[in-house]
Amino acid sequence: MKIQNIHIDRHEGSSQYSIGWDAKDGNRYHVWLDLNRRRNSDTLYKNPPRGVEYKGPGYFSTRQLDVTSKANLSTFEFAMQEATRLQLFEKEEEKLTSEKATKDEKNRLEYIEHCKEQAGPVLYEALRTILDEAKFDYKHDKTRAAIAAASAALRTADPK
Repeated sequence: MKIQNIHIDRHEGSSQYSIGWDAKDGNRYHVWLDLNRRRNSDTLYKNPPRGVEYKGPGYFSTRQLDVTSKANLSTFEFAMQEATRLQLFEKEEEKLTSEKATKDEKNRLEYIEHCKEQAGPVLYEALRTILDEAKFDYKHDKTRAAIAAASAALRTADPK
């Protein structure tokens, strides 16, 4: 069987890879692997070609084939060799790492915005108090207390 489009897939947090490929006839195949790149089972999954609509012409339910049969095993081994040669496992890990870093940064920025929203009203009131008290507080006792309250509010809301 001639194959093309060899690819590795792994979702964040998953303890499995899948190695997949397309046959020249368009049918798609995949095998599940553990993180050490060993087969989880002897099942080779066969799916209809891309673009075939559910229950439409050319559709069939996923078929479970024996990956250890002579023809299937040689195809699987070829796909694994190509995936290793092309460093597809490493590229998938790099992609996941990059996606996770992007997601973590987005979450961090959202958290900072949330903290600003929470601190805003408290800080506004503290600054108003500072301004009001500073006008009449010649010993600066109340001003210092208002500044301390604003500092405490900021420390509570600051994500650092």
